[in-house]
Amino acid sequence: MKFLFISLTALTIVSCTSQNETSLPEYNWNRDTYPLTDFIPLQVGNYWIYNTYMIDSSGKDSLINIDSVYISSKETQNGIEYFVLNENHGFGSDEPYSRLVRDSSGYLEYGNGAIGFSTCNFTDTLRVVVDEGVSRATYKMEREPEEITVPAGKFKCLNYKATITFDPFFNFWKHPDFYCNYYAPGVGKVKSTAFYVSKPITLERRLIRFHLAGNI
Repeated sequence: MKFLFISLTALTIVSCTSQNETSLPEYNWNRDTYPLTDFIPLQVGNYWIYNTYMIDSSGKDSLINIDSVYISSKETQNGIEYFVLNENHGFGSDEPYSRLVRDSSGYLEYGNGAIGFSTCNFTDTLRVVVDEGVSRATYKMEREPEEITVPAGKFKCLNYKATITFDPFFNFWKHPDFYCNYYAPGVGKVKSTAFYVSKPITLERRLIRFHLAGNI
């Protein structure tokens, strides 16, 4: 079954103090660019835990699993140091998942060179993913922050957003036009959305709690 998703990835749960919105300082949004690590804290020991929901065509949501995301270690590839980001299972998958990530001057760069987020470029297309004969996803950053509410709290976020176009063969139901990744300063990813190509079901991953290793 074909499935489309966006995600930054994930973890096994460890026993640590967690943070929430009430402990976060006021953020300075009056800037043209921001430090990447304000929105994607890159430090070994950081983790994020999410509820993943399936939403049917009537809008009813059902909890299908709990996902955990964590940074386990550092790894050097071609002389460049990356962090290893792990998921207990990928968004929309039952399989464990990991990827290399690093801060490349305001861009979140994966080990394969793809860009997964930016805090310095709100105009250009950052990534294009083509599933031949099915769909095309074009990723850009949204300039204006959005307020997002999840179980962990209410957060003002930047959205790494993909515009989706489909091959006419797959237009047998009204797919969403976008899928989104919302990142909050001092937190990381708080919400992401996805959907199935073959049936009218969408998915949402919503942050429950998180821990940043530099905070006690």
